[in-house]
Amino acid sequence: MNVAELKAQADFWPCRILLTAAELDIFSAVGDGASATAVAEACATDLRATERLLDALTAMEVLIKQDGDYAVAPELRAGLLPGEQCIVPSLLHRATLWRSWSRLTDVVRSGEPAVEPYEDDERPDEQVRSFIGAMAVGARMHAPAIVAALDLGKVRTVLDLGGGPGTFAAEFCRAKPELRAVILDLPRVCEIARANLLQTDFADRVSFVPGEVRTVDSEPVMAASGGGGFDLVFMSSLIHSMSPAQIAVVFERAIGWTAPGGRVVVRDFFLDESRTRPARAAIFAINMLVNTPGGNSYTWSECERWLTEAARRQGIGEPQLGRIMVPETDSTMVQLTLPG
Repeated sequence: MNVAELKAQADFWPCRILLTAAELDIFSAVGDGASATAVAEACATDLRATERLLDALTAMEVLIKQDGDYAVAPELRAGLLPGEQCIVPSLLHRATLWRSWSRLTDVVRSGEPAVEPYEDDERPDEQVRSFIGAMAVGARMHAPAIVAALDLGKVRTVLDLGGGPGTFAAEFCRAKPELRAVILDLPRVCEIARANLLQTDFADRVSFVPGEVRTVDSEPVMAASGGGGFDLVFMSSLIHSMSPAQIAVVFERAIGWTAPGGRVVVRDFFLDESRTRPARAAIFAINMLVNTPGGNSYTWSECERWLTEAARRQGIGEPQLGRIMVPETDSTMVQLTLPG
């Protein structure tokens, strides 16, 4: 990296313009064409400031401007206008994170997160919906390749821990017609996932156990499996929000909910032993520093060790461990297979 590239990394202005446009719902107001006056009226914003924002978005090639009217650039309409490919929920989540990230200097000085941790399901509804919407955007991009990388040959039941918007549960059902999926997540999240799945062909094959994974009663979880445990317990982007002690509890419970011969698969932002690569995982660790009291990006070997230790506590002995690379994405999964 040279000095010019370093300076470019510090240029937050375009990012803030884009996030403000998302927060104000500018893109929906602009659509296929609207004047600055119409946009300001639709968004309840100041005309002078709105026009300046629209011109900046045009300079960034997010919008196009012709004869005084603005429109979302054709190649970005699927991503910025309402629809299945819309990424605006992800932008709104980034806007929420902006407020905590702006306190990073204080966080590094104190070692304390920028936000007060919420207990279980206490987050404001707007934050829950923007977060789950952002999860849906990311999962929609990667779920097909991730599920395709897993051997589902003998899998009849899947437990999706922290299943969020239901995207992975739907993808598991799409990949194998006779498969049933169960989502375990907080009550409000389960309701969002239920609504999302009603728009698919898989709603009747996905059931829910509302609760927090570390404290939920195991009886309804096991009952949802049919009584003998799940063939596959899957968790995507879950453990990074937790401390090692919390992860130990989750892994032990996940293994306890797995059928003999079944598997536990963990997908997350894994680091190498230097803790500096991949860069995205190292940077994501800062997001956890800012927003959680104990979350982090962890190494593959840490995850493997914690799974092995959890299996021993369950009296299983030495389970089989492996890593699954997904070339089409930046994903790596750690897989533990129980004895049959």
